[in-house]
Amino acid sequence: CSSDVTFRNRYEADELYDKVKTGSITLKGGWRVYSSGPGIYIAIIVSRLLGIRTESGNTIIDPVMPHSMDGFTASMDYLGHTLHLKYQVKGKGFCPESVVVNGKSAAFSLEENKYRKGGAVIKTKEFLGMLTEGGNSVVISI
Repeated sequence: CSSDVTFRNRYEADELYDKVKTGSITLKGGWRVYSSGPGIYIAIIVSRLLGIRTESGNTIIDPVMPHSMDGFTASMDYLGHTLHLKYQVKGKGFCPESVVVNGKSAAFSLEENKYRKGGAVIKTKEFLGMLTEGGNSVVISI
């Protein structure tokens, strides 16, 4: 257990640390917000199980799920937008067959992966253009 300030990342912590010393920023007790344990755990869940990550201006959707997770849903914040994700696991459990954002099919290419068929690659600018204020439905069929 620790007492930490709720910084988004170590750069923000460095930039605002003088406010911590003066007491003008309050502390949060419990797990560290960006520490290695819970931070790594959450990153693995989001990037590997849910399969959502951003790389080089692209949004990559590359979930890997067993058939028993067919119908699984999750909600998350992605670049300031709320996503309500629904997974349809019908095929191999990886390599999206379709990505439907707010009822519209998203065009994508497949990411290169030397071990299996890769995930869906969508330009982040295009993906964000499909999103609206409030909640957004994203149905991923794998």
